[in-house]
Amino acid sequence: RRNGEDIPVAQTKNINHRRFAASFHLKEVTNQDQDLYRCVTQSERGSGVSNFAGLIVREPPHPIAPPQLLGVGPTYLLIQLNANSIFGDGPIILKEVEYRMTSGTWTETHAVNSPNYKLWHLDPDTEYEIRVLLTRPGEGGTGKPGPPLITRTKCAGKTRRSRKIHSFTDENSHTARKNTGTQGLARFSLAHFSCCFFVLFCFLSTPSTIALLF
Repeated sequence: RRNGEDIPVAQTKNINHRRFAASFHLKEVTNQDQDLYRCVTQSERGSGVSNFAGLIVREPPHPIAPPQLLGVGPTYLLIQLNANSIFGDGPIILKEVEYRMTSGTWTETHAVNSPNYKLWHLDPDTEYEIRVLLTRPGEGGTGKPGPPLITRTKCAGKTRRSRKIHSFTDENSHTARKNTGTQGLARFSLAHFSCCFFVLFCFLSTPSTIALLF
């Protein structure tokens, strides 16, 4: 009897003509159900009472803290499971990482056998929710997911724009300037300037100055 209700017998086994064993299934038990139980039988021939059996409740484990973020990129997240401190009972026989987009409905779960784990093939600039699942031996040994780590992948890298180089001559020397925030100068002799490219000559108001656009 549990909470005032009789628990039906799940299975019986005859030991001899005077003894038999009975099994009962208790569902959704908690630590408050941990106690001594015994079986009482009644029939037309009489009644019997069994010895007390102790019910030991093992709570499925789950992490106390969320995973820790170790590294981040446009398509990956590197985490530490951070599952050494737990609620519930061990031993831990399985660790899993459960993750999903915070804006999505799907969830993926991966088994992990190391303290750190790298989530690959993620979308750039996307927010993800990551949790850890722990399992102990026995049926129903998987605990509820631990606290979430909510983090975002980096933006994808931008394509570098081509840079224009404007060149100006000063008699025997050649000076090149790049259109960047920080100006840099490159000087080289016209005698060694043998690269092949199309050149558009634009004569300016000063005859000694030539602008090369390439």
